[in-house]
Amino acid sequence: MIDRSWWTLREDSALIASAANLAEVSEHDILALGYYWWFASPAPHSVMKQTISVYLSDCKAPSWARQYARELLDADLNDPRERERLALNYLPKREAPPRYIGWIMVLVTVLVFAIFFWALFAHHSELRIEAADSGTTQHEAWACDGGPGMNAVVRFVSGFSGTAPARCP
Repeated sequence: MIDRSWWTLREDSALIASAANLAEVSEHDILALGYYWWFASPAPHSVMKQTISVYLSDCKAPSWARQYARELLDADLNDPRERERLALNYLPKREAPPRYIGWIMVLVTVLVFAIFFWALFAHHSELRIEAADSGTTQHEAWACDGGPGMNAVVRFVSGFSGTAPARCP
């Protein structure tokens, strides 16, 4: 006999995901709205936490969530009465973040890269100090001990700083 228990588990998640896609909300919202629709009160945090945990780990949804998803899939969501019946009007309004947030993220990224390369160049110039115990500079020892990856970084930094990379002994 073939074990088909995995299919019913995936069937629950497919049902909830389909309803979420149709209503253009998250699966979490479908579970919360299903509780509200079934019990006529908002879901307590502890119930939602357990429901979401079981849903995400085992792909199992409670019966009230499955029934709500089926109702949602069968409904005409363009009809305001259907949206009211299915409690879709109780969703919080979500807005896109302001456009300037993207520019702030770009500015922060450029600033982080600038600090990184400034620190790299500053560190590169400090490595040219003569080592006390040998005739090579610390820069030469650093470039040779780092392997091919470090040699590529040294060549890159040397190109920007205008100095020739050190030769390895």
